[in-house]
Amino acid sequence: MPKQGFVTIVHPGKWQIAIPRSGSLLVLLFCLTVVLRLVAVAATFQGNDKVESWEDVSIARNLLDGKGYAIDKAWRTRMTYGSIIPDIEEKIGDLIVEGSRPTTLKQPVFPFLLTAVFYFFGFGNFLALFIVHSILAGFTSITLFLALREQSEPLATVFALGFAVYPSFVYQCATSPEATIVLLFLFSLFCYQAVRLQKGPTLKKFAILGAIAGVLVMTNPGTLIFTTLSICFVAFLACDRNSDRIKHVMASFILLTVIVSPWFIRNYLVFDRFVMRARTGHELLKTQFEAGHNTFPEQILLGLEKQGRRLNEVEEGEMLIDVIRSSIRENPSISGQVIGMNLLHLWWEPPRYQNDYSLQYILGRRFPYYFLLVLSIPAVTSSLIHLARQRVAYMKCHVYDCMAILLIATETVLYGYVGGWNIRYHFPTELALLLFAAQTTVGLYGRVTWRGIA
Repeated sequence: MPKQGFVTIVHPGKWQIAIPRSGSLLVLLFCLTVVLRLVAVAATFQGNDKVESWEDVSIARNLLDGKGYAIDKAWRTRMTYGSIIPDIEEKIGDLIVEGSRPTTLKQPVFPFLLTAVFYFFGFGNFLALFIVHSILAGFTSITLFLALREQSEPLATVFALGFAVYPSFVYQCATSPEATIVLLFLFSLFCYQAVRLQKGPTLKKFAILGAIAGVLVMTNPGTLIFTTLSICFVAFLACDRNSDRIKHVMASFILLTVIVSPWFIRNYLVFDRFVMRARTGHELLKTQFEAGHNTFPEQILLGLEKQGRRLNEVEEGEMLIDVIRSSIRENPSISGQVIGMNLLHLWWEPPRYQNDYSLQYILGRRFPYYFLLVLSIPAVTSSLIHLARQRVAYMKCHVYDCMAILLIATETVLYGYVGGWNIRYHFPTELALLLFAAQTTVGLYGRVTWRGIA
């Protein structure tokens, strides 16, 4: 007889799992997720002035000061060339550090969230931001559970708990003024809406899916590949006729376009070009450097920096891309080598962290990630085998699994090209891996329990 407030899940092999009813479990998940992050904030926060901030904060400051969506000019040199030449600010005699210039380096969702937090709580109040992050993470754990509940409630519970306690997610939430936490929440919301569509596809539901996709793209443009493919995939499964599939996909894409269009219009008015994000080339310069192929001598980089001063952000980006392409044409093998190193850095460890043997990093990042990777491999392999054998039948019963595989694949392609030298770039992939790690965990628990009963 189950305890009051609990439901008992009985497996055909006779093992049982008693879990709280959904209402209680949602409260538990939310509170656990938020409390762990607030504890991390309490343990790591040393004052607003001690928090290391980046471009998003610069944009928020300019928005609050009425200077528009702009970034401080000091960031231009630091972001584009400083990672290649660490002491570049000392080597440029007439370094430009004053003023700001319009930017597309960061998509607007997180900078506007920062602006709102700083408007209500004071500029630079990172403590308020980390509390907002913690609450948003709590809603993420709930959304993850709800999206997976109908496929398997024990699996949904373990998945959401995994998100709640995964050390890298907890630490990032409590320490970094970056868009990662917002991005994970939007991923969970997008997948939740995609799963809901399987019950009954309507134009309204697909329009909402497209709107969420638009906000995702306006948080991180790299998600455009995943969201576009996912919308088509969901329409294929949810609709029986091609005409209905096309109609529902169009509904999603119209809303996606409505969300992103103001950004394109703004960029055209500012830069005289329809661009999503300035092709600054600084990612590719950084990628080559991280992969050990810094093909540009210091004097050439210093010369490029001086040329870039006369250009706007988009024009400077086009200049850098042309230079990078010319170097690749002269030595085509570099491109393949860089991509190979990018994949190694994505799936193993970026170079900047490889020599970090601190206890905090080993216990908080390295061991949890390796454990997650090993635990997820059996379930990923099993899902791919079943997908190859059952195809559409498997897809319809495991929409979430298929979307997780699609997310892993698109993120791997994206960062295989762009480069993933920051750990936070890997978090969407790790969120997907958590699902498969949860499947392995539930399966192992079932086997151990069944053997004990037998």
